[in-house]
Amino acid sequence: MIRPFLAALALAGLVMVTLWGVLVMVRNSLAVVDRNSISAASEANVQSAPIPAPAPGGRVAFSQGGRIGMALANGSGARFLTAGPGDHSPAWSPDGTLVAFVAAGGPERSGVYVVSAEGAQERRVAQGGGLHSRPSWSPDSRKLVFLDRAVGKQGLVVVNADGSELTQIFKGAANAPAWSPDGRWIAFTFNPGPTRGGVYVTDPDGAEAKVVLGGVFGDVTWSPDSASLAVRGLAWLSGEPAGIRGALAREQVVVVQRTSGKAALLTEDAAGGDWAPVWSPDGTWVAAVMAGEAGQRLVALPVVGGAERTLAQGQRFISPAWSADGAALAVAQPQGEGPQAQVSIVKADASGTRPFAPGEFPAWAR
Repeated sequence: MIRPFLAALALAGLVMVTLWGVLVMVRNSLAVVDRNSISAASEANVQSAPIPAPAPGGRVAFSQGGRIGMALANGSGARFLTAGPGDHSPAWSPDGTLVAFVAAGGPERSGVYVVSAEGAQERRVAQGGGLHSRPSWSPDSRKLVFLDRAVGKQGLVVVNADGSELTQIFKGAANAPAWSPDGRWIAFTFNPGPTRGGVYVTDPDGAEAKVVLGGVFGDVTWSPDSASLAVRGLAWLSGEPAGIRGALAREQVVVVQRTSGKAALLTEDAAGGDWAPVWSPDGTWVAAVMAGEAGQRLVALPVVGGAERTLAQGQRFISPAWSADGAALAVAQPQGEGPQAQVSIVKADASGTRPFAPGEFPAWAR
């Protein structure tokens, strides 16, 4: 009787020790995930996990809580690439190996940075991040252009991805610099006053900057063939540009040819204005945000003929970005009155929207 009892007692003790070991392992695992994981819609992996191979749909970078995060488009493989603080406005290099971003976390942290897609080899390529715009890459992934807003030296700056040869190519309060897909031009808007401004293009060394279309403009995006630009128009300077009848009614999306300056309105008069144009990879659509009395719509506007397509409706949409295959867009949607936003994936055929991750400033790898 005693021996069976002792055997049963020993077995129970072994079970308790085993269960305690499992609980400790679970507790430690949860502690690691709590410190290093990122909030994504479908799955969260620890930061030290190896980066997964690109899957159909590509990779999306975004800013979350002052850090740059990344996940596959299906929501898996989520991880932070940077530790912050104050990191925002990520931009993928065309070859998909690097992410540029702006940091505004105080004098020790602020600047424009480049980090590898694995979250390693972070380096600062320019100081003063609180005064810089979102970077735009050259198509060969070797250079960046961005706006330096520092008092006394406002202008467009080009720098190598390793931080060397930082050069100002245009002096003045320019906006929204964008490198052309063929690498030959940098487009930007320049509005030095309420009655002066326009859409400009310059060669990458700044030797020749010229006005493509006069007016007051905001965001600018290139067509894939580098022949045209879509811009957020605010006002004409005088009269009517060739090819356009009537003045701008609030903010509207305008398409202008780079060489001829011939322009056309892509949107009709909207109750609250249109902005954030971004050209689709195949060149057939321009996505934009349209405001109305009932909120905002993310729309796809046909460049040549066809009907406008409403992709999503809501209170606010910010920073739409196309997937490389043109099948979807990532867009940020602010939540309530707080600072937190939600990145969503929106199908380009208007078949649905799904949450992706808490964050803002989405950027889709090409």
